[in-house]
Amino acid sequence: VVIVNFNDQKSIGSACEMAIAYQLRIPIIGLCENGEEKVIHPWLKEFCARIFTDRDDLVLYVMHHYLNEN
Repeated sequence: VVIVNFNDQKSIGSACEMAIAYQLRIPIIGLCENGEEKVIHPWLKEFCARIFTDRDDLVLYVMHHYLNEN
């Protein structure tokens, strides 16, 4: 699983890593705590299995769906 921090959207490296992960069918989970999810490029949104606005919710989701932890 790849977790992407969308709080600072100026990183071109993240977009490249997402494209590779998407092509390899590696799940991508996004975090956008700053409330600017609407400015995430539609392609990047499409790459993500889920995008969370709360870090704790993201952690619980990853634990439950990818680490089999409750």
